[in-house]
Amino acid sequence: FMLTGVACAGIASWAKSHTNSEESAALSLGVSITVASIFAGAANMVMAGNIKRLSAFDKVCYMSGPAGLALFTASLFTLHPVSQWPNHPDMMTDWQILKEVLSRNPSIFGPVGFILLSGVLSFFYNILQYTVVHKLSPTHCTLAGNFNKAATIALSLTMGLETVPAGFYGQMFVLAILGNIGAFTMFSMSKGK
Repeated sequence: FMLTGVACAGIASWAKSHTNSEESAALSLGVSITVASIFAGAANMVMAGNIKRLSAFDKVCYMSGPAGLALFTASLFTLHPVSQWPNHPDMMTDWQILKEVLSRNPSIFGPVGFILLSGVLSFFYNILQYTVVHKLSPTHCTLAGNFNKAATIALSLTMGLETVPAGFYGQMFVLAILGNIGAFTMFSMSKGK
């Protein structure tokens, strides 16, 4: 079931790459980052599964500092196109964008509040994830993450945030997403027996 789920994810990416040239160019970068993310996630799950003497809470607490520092460092140097913003340079870093947003809305209940809230939610999600690793297995947790991604794609299609490619590729895309969700369901059912 695991190989079926991975194959379906690959087919969905392949079908999505046949939409338009702008999205296809960004898709190759996205696929590269996703592959790197798979290896990082696998290393994370191996570490989470092998360090049994620490609780899920302890693991998340110990990892939050280095992860936050790595993300903060990347936010200082990674440039994003903002050419559609009037009176701004074509490219800005995350840090520059945050400073601009804060200058326009300095309220703690504005952008800063959402950033802090996302950090708290992420902290508790990671505790939940490490608890699943301890109770079930790293493999089960990783496949559950793939299910979350497939469900997010389905939700974004439903809400109109994402479009299905036209014709044959659209059918392949939808079938691949459903196949990924089905593979996770079958894997979970086989583990439950």
